[in-house]
Amino acid sequence: MFKEAYIDPIKEGRLLQQIQQLGDLTRISDWKDPFVGPILADVLHSAQEPTPQQETLIKGYLSVLLAKIALQLRTGTQSGVEQPLCDRFLGLLATQHPPLHRVAAYAALLQTSPQNLNQACKKKTGSTASEHISAQLVLEAKRVILHTDQNINQIADYFSFNDASYFVKFFKKHTGETPHQYRARYFGDQ
Repeated sequence: MFKEAYIDPIKEGRLLQQIQQLGDLTRISDWKDPFVGPILADVLHSAQEPTPQQETLIKGYLSVLLAKIALQLRTGTQSGVEQPLCDRFLGLLATQHPPLHRVAAYAALLQTSPQNLNQACKKKTGSTASEHISAQLVLEAKRVILHTDQNINQIADYFSFNDASYFVKFFKKHTGETPHQYRARYFGDQ
């Protein structure tokens, strides 16, 4: 019903994180669930009857639905079902602000080896843990660049880069533009 591309990672990053944390869950089989069924019916109704607030309504319903599903999954995890390593890593990555840089740091927090963590992520998502870390660093950096007036040195320091030039190279490698170019594209030259 929804794809990650529907969500703007800069403006609606929390919603995107909720989708990513669902992992392999691809369908909800019980429309009769007293909470999920009515939300899905409201989403369907909103999608079929266009209004000026249609997108806002659907994204709001989606956020509530994902939060409810995540709560049910956490409850299931606490009742003895072990959450897969990659899912635990992605959950930790989503809540670590600013994100740590090294796979080894997350592996230590998850009480596993960097190799096991990379292998689990590669198997589940097709990307290594370090690729997920880089993507999260870039996403968080984009938010800070757009939503604060901090200069590049301050942003590099916030994300624990040793110097601003390394941060600029890292950002450009992953986005194709420097942090200044990225900010200027949204706000014009400042």
